Amino acid sequence: MPGLLDDRYVRGAVIVLGGVLLMSFDAALIRAVGLPAGVLSLWRGVLICAAMVLAASLCHAGGARQRWHNEWAAWGNGLMFGVASVAFVYSIESTSAANTLFIMATMPVWSAVLGRVFLRTSIDRPTVLAIMVSLVGMTIIFASQLSSAAGRGELLALLAAVSMSGGFVFSSRRRSSPFLTTAVGGALCALTAAVLLRGVEVPALGSWLPLVAEGFVVMPVGLVCLSVGPRLLPVHHVAIFVLAETVLGPVWVWMFFHENPGPASLVGGAVVIGAIVSLNMYYIRLSRKERVGAV
Repeated sequence: MPGLLDDRYVRGAVIVLGGVLLMSFDAALIRAVGLPAGVLSLWRGVLICAAMVLAASLCHAGGARQRWHNEWAAWGNGLMFGVASVAFVYSIESTSAANTLFIMATMPVWSAVLGRVFLRTSIDRPTVLAIMVSLVGMTIIFASQLSSAAGRGELLALLAAVSMSGGFVFSSRRRSSPFLTTAVGGALCALTAAVLLRGVEVPALGSWLPLVAEGFVVMPVGLVCLSVGPRLLPVHHVAIFVLAETVLGPVWVWMFFHENPGPASLVGGAVVIGAIVSLNMYYIRLSRKERVGAV
């Protein structure tokens, strides 16, 4: 993939991994909020939309014009991220967290398939190896926690994984402002949750601080990073990097809520992080060799 082996890859990796690091606090904040899935999805969507509209307005006022192109990629980007957000929260409520996160770990596979079908993206051996090693790591983490009864929660997790992968594909072709497309995703998330709830429920006062941190800061910034990343990286690389959120999330829950993830999580997490770091180092080395050869 010679066209990707330049500074774009390094910038893209930094942006995506920064967003993933921030989003890894999502699970701990959801635990702190303690709201039902529908109420959480509703207010999270509202806060994401509000944060992105505010960010777009401030950037526009500062001279960085924020454009909305009425394009299929922009609508698709927002729709896919919105669907993934709702499906993920409802999946967590409907089945074990292990089942949800294990199915979400298939995102690199779906991203590779969708990228190949719609973007004609080639998949080289190091990437295939990184996907396989990452899946092994996720299996180590969740093998002892998986429940055998598959149902609605598992289907919702699969919908979230495929939707997130589709969002990466749309992002790679988007020309509109990432703030505005993320705002669309937040609005669709809130509207969907309101329909499922058949109304609006206001959270208790004690839930607002972690809810605002999660919905107004963590998720908006993280989603913008994941929206920008596919314009600089192959979509399946973005999906591999996102697995770091699944690994780091239980670590923050362990630190803040004293829930020991166990040795399997630490070993499997090390395998996944090792695969991500190795893939990054491989492409950064190739990038440097190509720049030296071009001089």
